[in-house]
Amino acid sequence: MSNYELLTLEQIMNDEKKASIQINIPNEELERLISLLQKEVKKDIADFELMNGICWALIQSFPSIVHIYKDTFILRARPNFNDEIFDTSSQLSYNKTHPDLITLNRFNLDKEAVFYGAAPINSDKANGALTTIIESFKKLVDNKNDEPKQILTLGKWMVKKPIHLFMLTFNTEAWEKSIHVQNVNHAYVDFIEKCQTNEDRKKLVFFYTYFSECAGKKNDSQNNYLLTTAFFHALQEFYGHEIGIIYSSSMTDNYGLSMVLPKEILDANYLELHDVVMYKCLRNPQKRQQFKIYPFKVGFNKGDKFDFNNYVDSDIKTQYFSLIECEKIISKYEAEIKGRNLFIDNKSTIIVSLKKVLQTSGYEIIVVTDCGIEERIEKVLGLLYVQDDEYFDKFL
Repeated sequence: MSNYELLTLEQIMNDEKKASIQINIPNEELERLISLLQKEVKKDIADFELMNGICWALIQSFPSIVHIYKDTFILRARPNFNDEIFDTSSQLSYNKTHPDLITLNRFNLDKEAVFYGAAPINSDKANGALTTIIESFKKLVDNKNDEPKQILTLGKWMVKKPIHLFMLTFNTEAWEKSIHVQNVNHAYVDFIEKCQTNEDRKKLVFFYTYFSECAGKKNDSQNNYLLTTAFFHALQEFYGHEIGIIYSSSMTDNYGLSMVLPKEILDANYLELHDVVMYKCLRNPQKRQQFKIYPFKVGFNKGDKFDFNNYVDSDIKTQYFSLIECEKIISKYEAEIKGRNLFIDNKSTIIVSLKKVLQTSGYEIIVVTDCGIEERIEKVLGLLYVQDDEYFDKFL
């Protein structure tokens, strides 16, 4: 985005000349272009080039709402098949070796490699690790899949240089459900309200809502994937290849936050793999879409390589504690759960279980309510979660 002026809300508010950003596309033309896209999506065979051209015309007509993602990390998962164990960072990055295996997805064409990941948020409804696990292996929640278990390897990718993320978090469902979407959208709503006329504000909301809804659809079609991919292509054609998109995760019912980055961002060393954890997903044989998901192996970096040699594959043992003992447990392991909100309803029957993760000083506190819902408060070996759910509250 070096060829374009990047303005913060504060800069715009302090400069009267920049305080009003006009949108010159007429309402009729905006509605016509969106209508053309909707018609293409409904066709048996959509015209990708036409979609791409329309998206480009729309992108160049609107100010881009961009989130500068820095001082944090991205989580990315890759399924392990046939007892495969990964040992290099390239295996957890975008697909460099077998592009022929890449199929059309939300923001990429067949044989086109991109980097999908998840924001490391953590709350009662959203979890970065679970978001990237489910998004990277959708068969976990497929009724036709009856495999008893699945292993996935998660990487913690530190952001070395600020990444510009185009905001597609303005779909209605995500805004209503997710406190993280509410937090991150808040600052940009201020931008829209303070910098646009009422007429231009409606245009901007229409534009961003439409593409955010497309990005956050769960039961998607091939043509809608072509549309969102055409949008991503047009975005890069207009701004360059060092821009990504942040959008709500449809596979988590729009509670989680996902990201897509062009491979050029990885090639330019914006990200660096720091930690690796293997997760095990064990299926509930009675309810096939329910899983017990937990970390069980940690990889140690050795330059570009890492290994899991020091750990044995075994289920985590669970110790159960009565409600009376909860306060003692929380006090004893305060350092492990400090900063997490633990709600205990004294009127309910609640069991707290303490899980020691592997042979290190990581603990997972689980609260089980009387209706059987588990609320996790977790710190996985100090690697994947470091109270990063506050990130979006700061509007960095």
